[in-house]
Amino acid sequence: MSDDFDWDLIDRLLTGECTAADLRELDCWCEKDPDMRRYIEGLRQSMGMPPTGRWDPDPAWARLADQTGVEPRPKTGARLTLVDTPPTRQIVPIRRPLLGVAAVAALAVGAAGTWWALAHRRPARSVPAPPQIAMQEFAAARGQRAEMRLRDGTYVKLAPGSRLRVPNDFGAGEREVLLEGQAYFDVTHDETRPFSVRASNVVALDLGTRFTVRAYPEDGRAEVVVTEGQVAVTASRPGAPAVPNQASTPGARPPVILSRGQLARVEPNGDIVYRKSVKVDRYVGWTEGKLTFHSSPLRSVAVELGRWYGVDVQLSDAGLGSRPLTASFDDAPLTEVLQLIRVSLDVTIDQVGGLITIRPRRAGAL
Repeated sequence: MSDDFDWDLIDRLLTGECTAADLRELDCWCEKDPDMRRYIEGLRQSMGMPPTGRWDPDPAWARLADQTGVEPRPKTGARLTLVDTPPTRQIVPIRRPLLGVAAVAALAVGAAGTWWALAHRRPARSVPAPPQIAMQEFAAARGQRAEMRLRDGTYVKLAPGSRLRVPNDFGAGEREVLLEGQAYFDVTHDETRPFSVRASNVVALDLGTRFTVRAYPEDGRAEVVVTEGQVAVTASRPGAPAVPNQASTPGARPPVILSRGQLARVEPNGDIVYRKSVKVDRYVGWTEGKLTFHSSPLRSVAVELGRWYGVDVQLSDAGLGSRPLTASFDDAPLTEVLQLIRVSLDVTIDQVGGLITIRPRRAGAL
C-alpha cells in the first residue's frame, strides 16, 4: 500500500464520521491501489458497514465487543487510542462526617493502557499513534467535599461524587481540566495560557473568573454559573478537542459569554439556554455546606441527598418523583432534612442503615 495515504480517513470511517469528500478520496485510493481496495472491503465486512454511504457504528462496535470481550468503544470524534486512567487508589478522608471539606492529594498518577488494535487495521508503515496523556485524578466521594490548588494557583472545590482529571503537563500550554460532577473554580488568570473546563457536552473557557460547573452524568445536561468575571460557554461533543474560538469555525455555534450572576445550560442536543440573572447562592451555596432545592422534583432531590450524605435514597412509588420540594439547609444533619421532607410532602420515610425509602403516606398513618 502507499506510504502517503491519509490513515486518519480510516479513523473517521470507523467512527462513522467520513464526509462525502472523505468517501470520494477513499474510492480514489481503492481505484488505483488493489491492496487498498481489499483492505477497505475487508474492514467494511468485519465491521458490518454498508458498501457505501453513512452507517451507524454502534451495532458494529457492539459486535466486535462481543467477539473480543472488550467493552469500551471510541468516543465520537476520538482516534482509536484510548487513554485509560487507573482507578483512584486513595481518597483523603474528610475532617468530619458527611459535610466537611478536606484538601485532597493528587491521586493515581499517570495513565496506562492503549486501545486494542483491529486486525490488519494498518500496515507496518503506518504513522505512529498519538502519544498517551498522563493524568492525575482528584476525587470527592459521596458524602464528601474536597478542595485543592492546581499547579498554576487555581483553586478548585469539588462537590460530593465528583472527579477532576488534570494532565501531568498542565500549565505547559493551554490549561484544560476534565470534570465529572460539580466543581467551583477560582482561576488564576493568564492570557497566554487559556484555562478551560471540559465536562459532559460543555466547554467553559475562563476569561478572568470565578465560576461553577455542574455536569453529573445522571443530569443529562451541563450548567455553568459565573460568580465573578466572565466565562465563554460552548457546546461540545464529549471527547472532542477544545476549540476556544468556535465562532470562527464554519458551522459551529458561537460561544455564549457569561458575566457575574448569569447562567448557561447546555442541553443534550447542544442547545444553550441562557439566563441573564440568577440567584447565585442557589448554585454555589454548596461550597459552604448549603443545600438548596427550588421547586425541585423529589426524584432529583433523592439523587442529590444520596450524593450529599453518602446514602441510597429510593422512592417506593414512581408517582412521588414529580412532587416539588422547596427548601434550604445549612450544614443540616440528615435527620433534619428527612423530617422536613416528611412534613412538607406528607410522606413516610423508613431508614435501614444506609438505605432510605420514601413512601406515600397511608390513610390514617401518623
